[in-house]
Amino acid sequence: MEREEIKKVVSKVAPHLHGFKAQDEYLVHDFGYKLWFYSSWNNKTEIIGQNCTYNHKIGCSFRKEPKKIAADINRRLLKEYKADFIKRKKDKIEAQEREEQKLSLLKALAQQSGGEIEKDHGWCPGDYGLRVDGKSFSIKQHDNFYKFSLTLDFGQSLKVIQFLKEQNIIPDTHSLNNEESHN
Repeated sequence: MEREEIKKVVSKVAPHLHGFKAQDEYLVHDFGYKLWFYSSWNNKTEIIGQNCTYNHKIGCSFRKEPKKIAADINRRLLKEYKADFIKRKKDKIEAQEREEQKLSLLKALAQQSGGEIEKDHGWCPGDYGLRVDGKSFSIKQHDNFYKFSLTLDFGQSLKVIQFLKEQNIIPDTHSLNNEESHN
């Protein structure tokens, strides 16, 4: 079936599906649903749900009456397609919110430290994040943690170690050695 014929089928089916409008070989909905009417090289005709996690499609003769095609779509495709579409949209929004939270934290770190946010191109495929770079430090964002790198002279490093011990962030090895000798 040729593309122009498919467009005619789509425009005749649209009035039978609530909220959908014809757009070339697609039925589109204001909410974002998108159904593609497709004819393969061997004239196999299918309707494929777009913008979802899984492949939702049905085989359907485009020679049927438009009302029957709409009924097939309602009965065999829309329920699972809509549920998957909504889940994917929700997951996408949540991922975007997490990224915005990470960015706002990095902005706060950059502001507090006097550093700047830069794109980090990583060493591994897919390891593209952001980092805050300053004169003597770097804070790199990973998926579930942050990696801090400091460049300190000897005196600065002793002060940082002392501070970390006082905050009980790292153990005081001297007091650990004393405890072991008493046991």
